[in-house]
Amino acid sequence: MKKPLCVLALLVSSVAYGADWTPVFGHLQAGASDDGGIFHDKLLPSIFKAGISERTKNPLTDHARTGKYSAMPMPYRADMLPAKFVKNKDDIALQATIPLKNATLFGHKITSLTYFYGCYECDALGFYTTFAPMSSQQYQALVKRIRFKTESACGEEEQEPVAGFYREQGVVKMHIYMGC
Repeated sequence: MKKPLCVLALLVSSVAYGADWTPVFGHLQAGASDDGGIFHDKLLPSIFKAGISERTKNPLTDHARTGKYSAMPMPYRADMLPAKFVKNKDDIALQATIPLKNATLFGHKITSLTYFYGCYECDALGFYTTFAPMSSQQYQALVKRIRFKTESACGEEEQEPVAGFYREQGVVKMHIYMGC
């Protein structure tokens, strides 16, 4: 009787709780190792097809459209739902959003990962993750607790953070600065 009960408890706990995505983005933090392998090597290439143009009907990979991100390690893969894409939204050529279920980042629930192309020809790719609603106190504590590495961007001498939090109309996002 104890063995079936333990198995049931494990199944229920894996459904009720998602993955902590902090290790995927932890390399962005000051003092962390610079291993963005899951983010750059597995997550990013599994979203958009190569050679996207304005004429591409559906620029998402089969993995993104179906929600079967086989390149992503478990338990992250279990959090990811089929991606949704929008063309020409708010001066952005293309935006793909992956809804998440039960995922957390830096101790807070996150609801989606979003990639966007600024233009088709220039490969201006951007990324942000959206947090579930949080209070002003939670937001201030997050910003105070999590510090991001700084580096020179686009050959400039001035150091800037590689990522940052911002709050817009009550929604908190973490934006990763990817390129010029």
